Amino acid sequence: MTNRSQYNKLNSLQILRAIAAILVCFSHVHFSTKVYSAHFNMPSYESLAKFESFFRSGVDIFFIISGFVMAYVVTDKKINLKFCKNFACKRILRIYPMYWIVLSAYAIYSYIFSSGGQFHSFKTIVLSSLLTPGYRLLPISWTLTFEMTFYIIFTISLLISIIEGDKFILAISIISLAYALSFLLQPTQDTFGILQSPLLYEFVIGIFIAKMYINKLLLPKLYAYLLIIIYFIIVYYNISTTLTPNGFSWEYIIRWGGSSSLIVYALICLEYRGVNFPQILHKIGDSSYSLYLLHALLMTFFVKTWVKLDLPPLVSPRTLTLFLLLFAITASYLAYITLEKPMLKFTQKKFLNK
Repeated sequence: MTNRSQYNKLNSLQILRAIAAILVCFSHVHFSTKVYSAHFNMPSYESLAKFESFFRSGVDIFFIISGFVMAYVVTDKKINLKFCKNFACKRILRIYPMYWIVLSAYAIYSYIFSSGGQFHSFKTIVLSSLLTPGYRLLPISWTLTFEMTFYIIFTISLLISIIEGDKFILAISIISLAYALSFLLQPTQDTFGILQSPLLYEFVIGIFIAKMYINKLLLPKLYAYLLIIIYFIIVYYNISTTLTPNGFSWEYIIRWGGSSSLIVYALICLEYRGVNFPQILHKIGDSSYSLYLLHALLMTFFVKTWVKLDLPPLVSPRTLTLFLLLFAITASYLAYITLEKPMLKFTQKKFLNK
């Protein structure tokens, strides 16, 4: 069984990260196969299209995990200014260095494959590198902007809790207050658009699941497996029915955030009850951030290079889809062990107060 002092051994979180990253990979692979299919006049592999909303739910799983981790790592900790500073620094060092490397690679990729090269203003580059709402050079970075917004809110709640109040209630209250006040400001601006998004409440779901785990409000193994079955039943319903076209609405959060919370809670319960998970998923989970950042870039770069070099069509679009997924997972893991992991270790050692 797992206790609070064994955060690094919560393998279920790594499995969930692996699942989420793989789902997101599936949601983007069709862009690359379409380029390949169009170039060689082959029928596009569209069988995955009907599962697009399910694949996109990988982002919802990521957000719920983030809420869980933030709540979990501060439980029973003495909250003071030094702790808050280290907490904020860890979040910054976890997100930005690897993001900046991938953003630079994406800028080079955009320049190579755009006609005549593609340049952006200095302002756009700087604000994009800071994950400022409304500025997005790397397409996947919108999710990181949500992450950083939640981290800022959670850090503020920690600072206030030094004086008065429960840090979790404060975090939820600040999100709710920001959500309400944003409608009184300028709702057309992206900054307030993030604060207005119900997606922020997926982090809140993660906080609640963490509290349930900490208080040992966990299901027996049989009920956890039944919860997974219920999760897939809801997924089938969500795939079979069309959402009201309002973007990330409350309907979306209820349907996809709600179902994602079931799989997160179920796997955490199963680990607590002694269930082991495949080691390959552990490794994918370890490298999930690199995979999340790199997968689309790796897949499109591979296909566009193939097209640019005018190589023959050696495989079908369906086979290419599987190859690109394996290629992205393998290359991202290599990036994790050779770049992300050493860089994270170095920056934390250099900048964190022990």
